[in-house]
Amino acid sequence: MRFSALGDSALVLTLGDAVDDALLARVQTVSAAIERKTLAGVFDVVPAFGSVTVFYDPARTAGEALQAEIEALVREPDVSAPLRPARQVEIPVGYGGELGPDLAAVAARARKTESEVVALHGEPEYRVHAIGFAPGFAYLAGLPAALHTPRRATPRTQVPAGAVGIGAAQTGVYPFALPVGWNLIGRTPVAMFDAGRAEPAWLRVGDRVKFRAVSAAEFAASARESTAPESARIDRDRAGVVTVLKAGMLTTVQDLGRTGYRASGVPLSGAADPFAARLANLLVGNPETAAVLEFTLVGPTLRFEQDALVAVGGADFEGCPRWEPMQVARGTTLTLGAARRGCRGYLAVAGGWKVAPVLGSCSTYGRAGLGGPA
Repeated sequence: MRFSALGDSALVLTLGDAVDDALLARVQTVSAAIERKTLAGVFDVVPAFGSVTVFYDPARTAGEALQAEIEALVREPDVSAPLRPARQVEIPVGYGGELGPDLAAVAARARKTESEVVALHGEPEYRVHAIGFAPGFAYLAGLPAALHTPRRATPRTQVPAGAVGIGAAQTGVYPFALPVGWNLIGRTPVAMFDAGRAEPAWLRVGDRVKFRAVSAAEFAASARESTAPESARIDRDRAGVVTVLKAGMLTTVQDLGRTGYRASGVPLSGAADPFAARLANLLVGNPETAAVLEFTLVGPTLRFEQDALVAVGGADFEGCPRWEPMQVARGTTLTLGAARRGCRGYLAVAGGWKVAPVLGSCSTYGRAGLGGPA
C-alpha cells in the first residue's frame, strides 16, 4: 500500500500492480469503505486498476491528515464487503461489416476466421477494472490472448457511439463518437452513458460482462428502439436574451463543476480559475456556485437585450474593467476583446445565466456533450 499526491486535491492509494480478480476485490472493498466513512472534504472516490483515487477539497482538509485517516481505515480488520455487488451484464453486439470494419484484419492477424473471432470475443466473462478516457468507457480485462491486437497505426478521427474495439489486451465499448486507435470489430445499440439516468454509466467497476452476437436485423431493430432523452429546454423571455455577436475564444458556460461522478468517467469540469469565477459572482450578488461565461485570451462580443448588472473576473480584458460591478443598459454591445494580462476571464450576470444543470452542474464538457446552453 502506497500513497501519492495527484495535484493539490487528490490522493492515489495504490494497492498493487496485478490485473486480477483478487486485487479488484480489494480495490472495491477499500473504495466502498472510504465512501461509507464520509471523510470530511472528500467528494469523489474512484476505483481503478489496482488503485483508489480520493478527491478532496483542500479548504476543508489537508492531504496529510486525510492520508492518515485512510491508512487507519484500510487497516481496520472489519472492513466490510463492497457497497454494491458485481452485476452480470450482457451487451448485444453486431459484428463485422459496416458495424465492425476491422474484424477481417483482426481475424487475419489471429489466423482465425471472422466467425471464430466473434465466438472467441463472446466466450469470456470480462471484468470492469476501470472507467475513464470518456464518461462510461469501461476497460474490460479478460480478452483471449489469441485476440490481442496492437492499436491501429493510424487512429480514426471519429468512430460511432457503441463501437466495440480491441486495443492490445483489452476490449471496450465507446460511449460517444470519438477519435480512437483501437480496432473496431462490432457495435452495440446499448447506450453506455446517458446523463438522464440515475446512474449515467451503464457499467460499474467490478461488473461481469458478456458479449452476445446479434444479427444485423436484430441490431437495427434494437437501434430503432433506443431513443435518446430529449434535451432539457429553458423558456426564455426575449427581454432576457443576450445575443452572441462574436464568440471569442473557447467561450463556454462553467460553474464550480460536477462532483460525485468520476467513478463513471465524468471529470469535474468547471471553471479553470474557480476563485475568479466565485468572486465575479459575488460582485453581482449571485451565489458563488452560479454559472458564468468562461473565455480564453479573447473574450466574446455580446448584445444585452435587457438592463443587466455584470462583472468580469480573472484576466484583464481590454473591453471591461475587472473586479468591478458594472451596469449595462438594454441594447448595449459589450466587447471584451483581447486579454491584456492573464489568460482566462469570467463574466457573471446578476440573476445568473439561465442554463439547465446536467448531473448537478451547468459546466460544459464537450467530449460528452454535457452542460452549456440548452
